[in-house]
Amino acid sequence: MESKRKRQLICVGIITLPHGVKGNCKIKSFTERPENLKKYSPFTDVTGAKTYKITSATIRKDHLIVQFLGVDNRDDAERLKGLRLYVDEDILPPTAEDEFYYSQLIGLQVKSIEGIIYGEVVTVQNFGAGDLLEISITEQEQVLIPFTKEVVPIVDIGAGFIKILPPEGLLDQTETNSL
Repeated sequence: MESKRKRQLICVGIITLPHGVKGNCKIKSFTERPENLKKYSPFTDVTGAKTYKITSATIRKDHLIVQFLGVDNRDDAERLKGLRLYVDEDILPPTAEDEFYYSQLIGLQVKSIEGIIYGEVVTVQNFGAGDLLEISITEQEQVLIPFTKEVVPIVDIGAGFIKILPPEGLLDQTETNSL
């Protein structure tokens, strides 16, 4: 089965707040080290239509304070609050074995080790205690599973699926399809 993944843009950060009065923005980076974000500029929005180029950046704890080209005052920076910053997947470094960009997981079919099809990965969440895969079981039913090696022992991006060993009782009530 071929992967349904069509995205080629990867979200590498989000503008969280304006900083000061000269148009600076506070950015939460999704890169391994926040300072790495600078080298991927310019960014696009999710549509790829608008670009955002960093002209200066300062690291502060786990985030960056940046100035974007053409963003010269607090009002301009305020309008960017919540904007997700994307780059083309091809400019990012390759991942190591057992490492994945979140966008590579979206759309992958979810199967049990025995081949029972549960659904597909809708998104990856992290609420502070580790990564969770949101799996769409039906149009009305989604479940979250921990994205750990114990629960998700097999990820095959090329083949378009992951195999899971769900925690006991998690998927007992869901309808499934056999291969």
